[in-house]
Amino acid sequence: MRTRITYANVAATLALVFSMSGGALAASHYLVNSTKQISPKVLKALHGAKGPKGATGSAGAAGPTGAEGAKGLSGTNGATGAAGSAGPIGATGPVGATGATGPSGGPTGPTGATGAAGVTGATGVTGATGPTGATGTTGATGTTGATGAKGATGATGPEGEPGEEGEPGEAGEPGISAAYEKKGPAETNLATESMTIGVELPAGSYDISAETQEQNRETSGAAAVICELEKEGSTALDSITSNLPAKATTPGEAMAVLHAGFTTASSAKVILTCKRSGATAKEVFTLSPTLSALAVGELH
Repeated sequence: MRTRITYANVAATLALVFSMSGGALAASHYLVNSTKQISPKVLKALHGAKGPKGATGSAGAAGPTGAEGAKGLSGTNGATGAAGSAGPIGATGPVGATGATGPSGGPTGPTGATGAAGVTGATGVTGATGPTGATGTTGATGTTGATGAKGATGATGPEGEPGEEGEPGEAGEPGISAAYEKKGPAETNLATESMTIGVELPAGSYDISAETQEQNRETSGAAAVICELEKEGSTALDSITSNLPAKATTPGEAMAVLHAGFTTASSAKVILTCKRSGATAKEVFTLSPTLSALAVGELH
């Protein structure tokens, strides 16, 4: 809070000065008890620098409400305001009751303005159903729907009466009428001789087959065996060459199978021959050869 310079401040300051300068000084001067006794220059010099503004004090308590003042004089009337804008159009009033018919003979008055459209009335009740119209033309056939799932199998029906005997069918093709077979030795060393077996056949058509197992027991090298099926003395029917590896843990083996169709106008002999083909192996064998001929009605 800022300190104000008052008479008491000035007097206290001078008294301090006198007390510090000794009693003799006090005895030779007079007592200052008014600022009027101090030169204005001295008084001005005694003013201190303006202190900072003190903090605002807290607000005091509200004073009591004052008495109501006297009623003021009535003011003069203000100027007339500008005309306001037109208000919105009011809703259409209800239609008045029809007046009594006036006397005839008067002139026809002018046509009045068209009134505003009335609100839409409530929907009336549905009328009675009209008579059925004529049948329309048949529409185009729709696409066929997907096939439905297969139904469960129905119960077996009662056995029907035997039907009439049908006409005899066409004669079937002739079946096998006879079979001829020849088996060879259990083992033949082809290094020393060839193996030949044959069957005698009467005139006719035949389905001929032959088979034999071939074996190389040499450990020093591979071997080859050729088997031929033929009509004795003339026609070759089938042949096969088997290449046999050298014996390792077990002999080198192969199965030779031959097949042919054969027709002869007179009796004939069909033979199967197996022999070593250009090899030097001494342990080359053919085992249990078989030659078969099945007589058939016709070959195609």
